[in-house]
Amino acid sequence: MTAMTVTAAAAVLVRLLVGWVFLLAVVGKLRSAARFRANLTESMGVSAGAGAVLTPVVISAEAALAFMLLGDMQARAFAMPAALALLMAFTAFVGYKYVTADSVRCSCFGEADRPLSAYDLLRNALLIGAIAGWLYWPAAAVRWTPVQWTLAAAVALLLAAGLVRLHEVIVRFRNARAAQPLPVGEAVAAVMGKMLSDGAPVMLPGVEQAVALLFLSSRCPSCRGKLPEIARLLAPATAAGLKIHLVSAEPAWRLRRFLPDELRRVTVVVSARRYARLNPMMFAPYYLFIDASGALQAAGLIGDDDWLSLNAQMDEVAAA
Repeated sequence: MTAMTVTAAAAVLVRLLVGWVFLLAVVGKLRSAARFRANLTESMGVSAGAGAVLTPVVISAEAALAFMLLGDMQARAFAMPAALALLMAFTAFVGYKYVTADSVRCSCFGEADRPLSAYDLLRNALLIGAIAGWLYWPAAAVRWTPVQWTLAAAVALLLAAGLVRLHEVIVRFRNARAAQPLPVGEAVAAVMGKMLSDGAPVMLPGVEQAVALLFLSSRCPSCRGKLPEIARLLAPATAAGLKIHLVSAEPAWRLRRFLPDELRRVTVVVSARRYARLNPMMFAPYYLFIDASGALQAAGLIGDDDWLSLNAQMDEVAAA
């Protein structure tokens, strides 16, 4: 197989891949059009009227591009340049929202109502690069049999399905390779961090005092709902001799937007590597209960039985 033939085959696969991605986006939006429209308004700041108009416009545009790309109708003259422009504009918009907003949702492929992630932006960047490469290199005609075209379409569809679910694939892979949670009963390795409020250095978990380390994420929808509950625990915890620290590796500016004043004062900012030592599974909202000797007594998701037991104890302290 010559280099020209390989290039031509790759060009066909890229065109079909982009076409399938747009078609899968159409199918996903049609299955959850109300969710997509709601996310335009609630998450991306589009007015309700504009969202009602944009939803069918976006679906129609993506459907037209999908059929043109899959059918090779004006792919080089119109469809691929239009797909590139659409992807670049959308990625720039949601990328800006991703950086500046606490949580952004899209449901662009009908996925569950999870926040937009860096892996979604990576997927778009890969597609943009593939389209740009396709437009840069000259196209060569291919003469394939129907069986070869069917095989190429199937391969492109599989690749498109993988790209559409890139976030889920990477998360599952990372979870499969992730370290085990810290073992209960063993000492928690100390890490250094800085207080969010004044930058003072602090050692976690500390010594000679029981401590609860809490792990929240500004991009975790359920974490925001836990903030009032955690703030309410601060005073009785101090009275009971329990120190509470929020631990985060997020930028300070984002944490200041996310946290109320009273929680900023107990937040410790650590590096990503040190954060992973304390919370290897990257759970949120998550807690570690560590005794005065530095041994882990309990760990779990905020809201489980051990957490509720702590709440009950703090209520008793507050009422005393």
